[in-house]
Amino acid sequence: MRVVLIDDADQVLLDLPLAPSIGVEFVHEILRVAHRRAMQFHPVEVKPHPLDCLSKRERQVFDLIVQGFMSENIAANLGLSLRTVETHRAHINRKLGVSSTGELIRYAAMNGLLVLA
Repeated sequence: MRVVLIDDADQVLLDLPLAPSIGVEFVHEILRVAHRRAMQFHPVEVKPHPLDCLSKRERQVFDLIVQGFMSENIAANLGLSLRTVETHRAHINRKLGVSSTGELIRYAAMNGLLVLA
């Protein structure tokens, strides 16, 4: 008996002869090895969350902006100065590549980050 694993491109990832007495644990180990080899040839691309580039505070400000809060309300809500909120807004816009609140809300909607009540 042989175990032969072939990927989508017909590339042999694993080709091992097996005795009929081989146990299930050994077959599981073979599959783990095959998976590691497959990842070497075809690594899985993990896409970062769209807001991973924002700091925790910037994320808080972002969430309040897309909920419709104005800078003054955000400042009062988070215990920050208006200037600090405006700085966070500028950093958020720069990091996400937007230039207005409308674009920011569209960005949130396009990335599934806007929850409509």
